[in-house]
Amino acid sequence: MLFRLLESAGLMRGADYEIVSHGGVVSRYQRLRSNGLEIVAATRGLNRIRQSRDALLPYLGSVITAQEPWLLRNADIAARFREAYERAFEYTVEPPNIQHVTRLVAEARFIPIELASGILSAELQDVGIARFMTILEDAARAVLNLRASCDGFDSVPDIDSLLRPGSELVTRA
Repeated sequence: MLFRLLESAGLMRGADYEIVSHGGVVSRYQRLRSNGLEIVAATRGLNRIRQSRDALLPYLGSVITAQEPWLLRNADIAARFREAYERAFEYTVEPPNIQHVTRLVAEARFIPIELASGILSAELQDVGIARFMTILEDAARAVLNLRASCDGFDSVPDIDSLLRPGSELVTRA
C-alpha cells in the first residue's frame, strides 16, 4: 500500500525515496508506539501525502487468521470470537459509548485522552478498522494484485485460483 500511495503522489521507488527495513511486527509496533501514528505525526507538524483510500479501494487492511487444524478443533471458540468482535465493534460506534471507548483507548495505549479521541475517530472511518469478520473477494483481489505489482511474491500466483472456493486462502463456511 505504501508503494501505491507514494506512486499516486508522484514519487517513484528507487528514484525519489529509499526503503529501509525496520525489523518484524514487534519492532515496527514498538516504533509506532514511540514515534506515533498518523495522528501523532500530524501533531508534530508532519504532512499527509495521501490516504489509503486515495490509492486503492477496496482494500483489505488486516485480518485475523487461524490455521485449519486449530480451527477444526476450536470452531466454537472461533465462532464466539467472531460474534464478540462484531458486538464489540457495534458497542464502539454507538454514540453513547464513545467517551467510554475513548477512555479505554487512552488507557490501553498510555496516551492522552485527546490523542485517543483523534486515533479512535481515524480508526472508525469507513476505511479504518474492520467492521465485520467477512473478507470480501474484491478487497482480497485488490491486495493480491497490489502485492504482485510490487514484487511481493517469489513468483506471481494465479490470483483467480487463490480466490476460488476451497483454495488455501478461502475459508470454507
